[in-house]
Amino acid sequence: MKHLSALLMLGLLVAAQPAMADTIKIPLHLPDIHVSELRGNAAVISVRIVDDRPVPGLGRELHGAAVLLQQQDAVQAIRSALENTLRDAGFSIAPLPTDNSVDLTLHLTSLSYKAVDGFLSSKAVLSCSMDAIARKQGKWRVERTMKSSEEHTVALSPDKEKIGSFVGTIIADTLQALLQDKHLISALKGQPVGLQNRTAD
Repeated sequence: MKHLSALLMLGLLVAAQPAMADTIKIPLHLPDIHVSELRGNAAVISVRIVDDRPVPGLGRELHGAAVLLQQQDAVQAIRSALENTLRDAGFSIAPLPTDNSVDLTLHLTSLSYKAVDGFLSSKAVLSCSMDAIARKQGKWRVERTMKSSEEHTVALSPDKEKIGSFVGTIIADTLQALLQDKHLISALKGQPVGLQNRTAD
């Protein structure tokens, strides 16, 4: 009898413990990016993507699960979107830097997701920050930074596909804003106007 009581007490204690929050790995698909101001004139660009986030976690969804975006997934998705956009704009993509290429390095410096519960709906609050560095070996270097924030209202708690869509949208919007920057555009064409730093590297 005492043994049975002990087992029942143990069961109650376990049931009373808060459940460990799960983690969800989101799929990432960026929407198409179109920048009418960007015209490549066959200029050669090498592209490098660096995910500088210290951890893959973005935040938590409405029920407490940690939202993860693996760094390799982020790098691949951003590289594909950026290279496709540059090709569509008339640039040629080099797999590695060359003597004739403008070398573009894009750093994803921060990315966050936050779920906010409401009375009849919830909000997804996101932020994103990127640094773009365009340079011509031994000649010049141009650095630009772009930060974005967005909110989406949904009737129910979004699933991982929807969260992935929100994240993909803010990444694409931040990337598009960078590619609309006149100083970065001129640098990508190999003719930087203002803001360039002379460099010997």
